[in-house]
Amino acid sequence: MCKQLAKNFERILTSINPYLSNNFITTIIIYTLQTSDFTAAEIVETIKNIPSSTKNKIMSTYDMLIEKGIEKGIEKINTEVVLRCFDNQYDLKTIALIAGLEEKEVKKIIKTHRGV
Repeated sequence: MCKQLAKNFERILTSINPYLSNNFITTIIIYTLQTSDFTAAEIVETIKNIPSSTKNKIMSTYDMLIEKGIEKGIEKINTEVVLRCFDNQYDLKTIALIAGLEEKEVKKIIKTHRGV
């Protein structure tokens, strides 16, 4: 990431912190993390001089985004397992057991992706 962007990001967060609501600051942080190519090391370096309340918000937001990414990955794998089993003519009960899902969720995935 460009050092100038990191410097400006730090300056912006430091200057707006006292004036804006936590929701707005969180929105800015989420937007920046999702649209930039910040690495974990760059995020840590950038927030060193930011006030503690904002620093904590950034780290909890970053953790939340990582968790959501993990959840999406698990969801994608479950979908692939369900569809592969379905395509190989496994019954719904067996598919649910293999994927670790409720039969209702298995039916929903099949309906969404296979139209059945």
